[in-house]
Amino acid sequence: MNNMHTMKHQVSVHTVVCMDLTDPRPLRDQVVAYIEDGIRSGRWPVGSRIPTMEELARETDVGSRTVAKAVRILRERRVLRGMGGRGTYVLRVPKENEEDPADTEDGKDGDTDD
Repeated sequence: MNNMHTMKHQVSVHTVVCMDLTDPRPLRDQVVAYIEDGIRSGRWPVGSRIPTMEELARETDVGSRTVAKAVRILRERRVLRGMGGRGTYVLRVPKENEEDPADTEDGKDGDTDD
């Protein structure tokens, strides 16, 4: 009689998605698009927690400040919601080509050259 037990191990796999440096959009906007695509594809469905800022920074190979700006934009659009110490959750699926509030508020986020 064989008493071998199969043990299941959860393996964390980090995929790095390098942003396109030839893309004329700022890296922040590319990260916004990356997160939106992940939501639309079902990778992060409505109600689910997205990865931490640090995890998203590793996945996208950009700085955590850039990721924080992208997440802030998606919070302003009411796509994401921060849950104070419990993570950031998906509220809704974003529409295609949804307008960036920073574009309509005269660069309120401080990314202008003024």
